[in-house]
Amino acid sequence: MGVTHSKFKKWHQTFLDNLKTSINLHKIKKLIVVNHEDCGAIKLAENKKEFIEDEIHKNSFQKLKKIVIKKFPKLKLEFYIIKLNQKILRVRSLR
Repeated sequence: MGVTHSKFKKWHQTFLDNLKTSINLHKIKKLIVVNHEDCGAIKLAENKKEFIEDEIHKNSFQKLKKIVIKKFPKLKLEFYIIKLNQKILRVRSLR
């Protein structure tokens, strides 16, 4: 969320710089992205009382996937949402 939403624009390049450094230093081959339910960043960014949180996470994952694939085409990606009941939902159907 923080890497894709316009509310947190200053984080975007920092994330990409850090990822590039990690890939170069540690030969990272896969990025596992984990968001969590009841996310305060979403509440700040959306500034609404009602929203469908899983959809916001999925949209954020889609944006991040496009950005990462463009900059790091060999990097494999996995996306997950940790629910409040401690279940982990893998998000697979991203464009």
